[in-house]
Amino acid sequence: MVEGVADAVMPFVRRADGVLVIGPPGVGKTTFLRDVVRQLAADLGPKVVVVDTSNEIGGEGLVPHPVLGAARRLQVPMPDYAAGETFPAMLARTYLEALANHGPQVIVGNEVGFPEDVAVVEVLQHAARWALGEPDALERALRAWEEVAPA
Repeated sequence: MVEGVADAVMPFVRRADGVLVIGPPGVGKTTFLRDVVRQLAADLGPKVVVVDTSNEIGGEGLVPHPVLGAARRLQVPMPDYAAGETFPAMLARTYLEALANHGPQVIVGNEVGFPEDVAVVEVLQHAARWALGEPDALERALRAWEEVAPA
């Protein structure tokens, strides 16, 4: 963990409606996200929720990485392939669980790699706008969810 690696962009991150971090392997995306989480969790505590697909941000096992501070971590469960579950469906459920059950101000995820993930991010965006008082945003969120809802 390189503390302070995100300092230069934190004013933007705090004001943005969303931030997408992309790059090839090994350039520091996870290091950057950990520092973003550290700084946001210092201010917002459990209102920061990390959806962790491969335990990269939150660390392995039951004890979260110290960088999370008071942030919450939701680990994406392994799908039961024999029952027809898919990884994208499990990831979608976990993102939506974060929104529905944890009242986040910020959701940090380390994977958006499937079309279903993009659709869920769109649902989250509409739902967040509804929570902020945009009256028809909930209807848009529900319509978007109907398109991607896991069976």
